Amino acid sequence: MSSDRIKILVMAAGTGGHVFPALSIASLLMSQSVQVEWLGTPRGMENQLLTDTGIPLHKVSVSGLRGAGLVRKILAPFMLLKAFFQSLLVILKVRPTCVLGMGGFVSGPAGVAAKVLGKPLFIHEQNAVAGLTNRLLSNMADQVFEAYPNTFARSVRPIFIGNPLRTKILRVKKEFKTKDKSALRLLVLGGSRGALSINSVIPEFLSNSSAIKDIRLLHQTGHESFTKTLEKYESQGISFGEKFRVLPFIEEVSEAYAWADLVISRSGASTVSELAAIGLPSILIPYPYHSDNQQLLNAKWLVDEKAAILIQQADLNVQTLKEAVRPFMTDKSRLQDMAVNARRVGIRDAAQKIAHFCIKASYEKK
Repeated sequence: MSSDRIKILVMAAGTGGHVFPALSIASLLMSQSVQVEWLGTPRGMENQLLTDTGIPLHKVSVSGLRGAGLVRKILAPFMLLKAFFQSLLVILKVRPTCVLGMGGFVSGPAGVAAKVLGKPLFIHEQNAVAGLTNRLLSNMADQVFEAYPNTFARSVRPIFIGNPLRTKILRVKKEFKTKDKSALRLLVLGGSRGALSINSVIPEFLSNSSAIKDIRLLHQTGHESFTKTLEKYESQGISFGEKFRVLPFIEEVSEAYAWADLVISRSGASTVSELAAIGLPSILIPYPYHSDNQQLLNAKWLVDEKAAILIQQADLNVQTLKEAVRPFMTDKSRLQDMAVNARRVGIRDAAQKIAHFCIKASYEKK
């Protein structure tokens, strides 16, 4: 069977944390003349991100139940049953040789539908703790992939494979000169929607830092927090220009990574994987309100390898930030040491490995 007769159905919906890794794999498969189609939802980010890819998008009606009201929870079985039958019809129409679930609400009913129809089912978990959908599917999937070690029980035979990363990220090369006397280039990622706690403390940190002349800043605030963060900087007497840049969103984060010496960020799954693959030192401040502590566990993977510094949000203030940043300003060899540790555990070929498994399963199925 030639590669152009292989057809992979990718299931990924909702947030960029699911869609971007899936898109990395899809792009790689298509570069090898493999047909790719996509199963998503009417409202997820996949609707925008797939617009110019040429990948057919099929949609099923399903949404998450976390935080749902009583009425929605009562109606949930009917919603899931409807999504299951919609998924059955899509799979019968597409006739994939392999189905790859990358998370999001759609993967649950569609994953079950794939198994009912006898299709090879692979799933990938991006975080250090598995979501409900992947926990359930792990018991029926033909292969389980995990981005962080020990996410799943050994009984489901998971393969520790890392997170698929975009090609532009993988092209970034970091080198630190231990005797470099130039200013520390600080990249702050407040998230696409904004992290208020991070955005509010950074202006105070700069205004209270005696070494402000030795810092260059690029700060992504998120669109929702942009105006308030600008006002915070102005209230602290900090003016913008070449030394200090504040943006609502960084369109190409790979360029920001290439510029930066040190990153202050939340610890989303993709961000942590990117920092490790590039070898970029970081101060990670996990989002504290996930019930499963997923960002804390993501961060600990790097912290335990001495590749990142952890600050809990409850402990985040000007003083703790000073204590974390100051050593990198006085001794640049610390940047190099942390970068080496990050690169040692970073995984750069997850997309290639998952694509290989999908192609191999397609040949074996035939």
